[in-house]
Amino acid sequence: MKTQIISITNEKGGVGKTTTTYNLACALSKLGKKVLVCDLDKQCNLSKTCGYTPDRKPTMCDLVFQSCMGAEPVPAAAIRTSDAGIDYIASSKMLDTINSQIAGDADSNYVLKRIFSSDGFKQYDYILLDNKPAIDILTQNALNASDYVIIPIEAGIYAFDGIDALTSKINSLGATTNPKLRVMGILYNKSEKVTKLGKAVASATAQKYGKLMFNTVVPNRKAQTEDAISLQRGCVDIKGNTLAATYMALAEEVIERGGK
Repeated sequence: MKTQIISITNEKGGVGKTTTTYNLACALSKLGKKVLVCDLDKQCNLSKTCGYTPDRKPTMCDLVFQSCMGAEPVPAAAIRTSDAGIDYIASSKMLDTINSQIAGDADSNYVLKRIFSSDGFKQYDYILLDNKPAIDILTQNALNASDYVIIPIEAGIYAFDGIDALTSKINSLGATTNPKLRVMGILYNKSEKVTKLGKAVASATAQKYGKLMFNTVVPNRKAQTEDAISLQRGCVDIKGNTLAATYMALAEEVIERGGK
């Protein structure tokens, strides 16, 4: 079946985009899917989680630059494999400087789409894009290359900040530059259902967004999440990690919602 490209994004920082991306990739891999994760944030958190140390291999920045210069990117040259067995393309601190390069491209809406259309990416069932907390030209490129968007939100009084603006932007791109783009789901992350605020946020999100909400809810278990990150593993790979079942359920839901 065709490779599905999924952007994980939210303009609000700290909602668990990178954690979601990596743990979803590990869970999909456990279910027999071939997955690639791509770091599109200059903070390089996903790259670090994968165990990246700078080397001579190209990063996402290099692939974008090559494409804008008219060269054909070579996916195999940029793809690394983490110790946990997850394929990834790393970010770099230079990634923010690439926006002007993209803007000067004759087909500036589709630079990332061109890159991911290369045959070397067709081996994957899923490509997960971990985006920065900003809808700049790079993130719009990611959305134009994507089939679906996952929007993580966290429990808190500002949980709804930016979601309506983001879904409006996604709908706008879906009506213009990427007609296939859809919101796969909104993921309630770092859930605090035992607290009054947590219960209120859970109820409000379910009421406002209905079927857009994933059935899977990720509870706030910071120590277990950080333990997995420090070991450069997914929660599903660590014995006794109680978030493992949650991410497996999320992966199954992603497969179902994507029709695979």
